[in-house]
Amino acid sequence: MNDIADEFLLNVRTCIQDLFFDDDGGGVGGGGEDQQRNLVKTIVDDNHWYIEEKKYNKMIRFFPAILSEKNHGVYPVMWVAIFNDNDGYNLRDVSLIPLLAGLGTELHQFDEELQGGLLSTLGDELNVLNV
Repeated sequence: MNDIADEFLLNVRTCIQDLFFDDDGGGVGGGGEDQQRNLVKTIVDDNHWYIEEKKYNKMIRFFPAILSEKNHGVYPVMWVAIFNDNDGYNLRDVSLIPLLAGLGTELHQFDEELQGGLLSTLGDELNVLNV
């Protein structure tokens, strides 16, 4: 029975991590389809974004280690800030930076001097604040 529960939790955790590191352009907010049709939506336009943000908050609290695990060589807080040459910035993803950094600090996933992952470096001293 424990093996089934462990497998279930691993599958849930993997799905959550995949939300942050979506390679299909959808990103955390799932806005890939809108961007492909050249429909630019702002966060303010989406009445449900606050509810979505609360869901991400809850998911991360169940699996906080996701914040400090690299995928594609970067942490989730860095991934959501990366500029995509084809689509530009995904405003929904970028709006999660304060949430991810705050939870990274609150849940002790980074050393204090890294400010919840904001000051984690990528390559030549590149971090979220200067991406």
